[in-house]
Amino acid sequence: MATKFVNQVNFPIEATEHEAKVTQFFPVDDNAYVVSDLIPEAERETILTALANSNWQPVSITGMSGNWQEGDPIGSYRASNYTQEYADVLWNRIKDQLPAIRVFTDADNTDWDGHEVWEPIGISPLLRFIKYTDGGWLVVHYDAPYVESEDVRTLQSVVIYLDQTDTITGGATRFMEDPQAGIPVAERNLNDQARQATDEEVRLTFSPKQGTALIFDHRLLHDAELVKGE
Repeated sequence: MATKFVNQVNFPIEATEHEAKVTQFFPVDDNAYVVSDLIPEAERETILTALANSNWQPVSITGMSGNWQEGDPIGSYRASNYTQEYADVLWNRIKDQLPAIRVFTDADNTDWDGHEVWEPIGISPLLRFIKYTDGGWLVVHYDAPYVESEDVRTLQSVVIYLDQTDTITGGATRFMEDPQAGIPVAERNLNDQARQATDEEVRLTFSPKQGTALIFDHRLLHDAELVKGE
């Protein structure tokens, strides 16, 4: 199962007892949350050290490895780690601060596939790592669900910010004014848009903060801001 993921790397992550704080983030959406200090410094350093010793795979500005060929612009670098144990650790840090069930309507920005009531049971064990360098960015897009079975799937994205540096600017997650807002997800055009957003389209910018996580419905239109180095 794990071998099909982009640039699979395997390394253990030793976790400690730790509490995180979940706060609703209404400027993005009624069902969005900011998690303060989800991953403490010692764990971040373990992850970053392991990743520094791994081979990163370049991908296109769409974030998809199959769309990149030698000589093409590199949008970012990717690696994946499938780890149920650490996903459970992260979930245990936030689960008691989130709703026990969620009832969906056509106004919600995710694929609930006709099943109105869903119970959150965890964070996906498929951890996708993204590294941006000078000139890196990600197109205006919707996220897609990770579907394990008819009964188990992701409904929201969890973006965790592991690292930041004073030598670059950009890299923020930016949410767009979506002309398809209010249209049921099943009726939207969900294709990526191979472009950067204009300043007029951006309604909210969430800048990276080490250890912090942002949780939002998959089908909220967003991009990753252009990264500029020294």
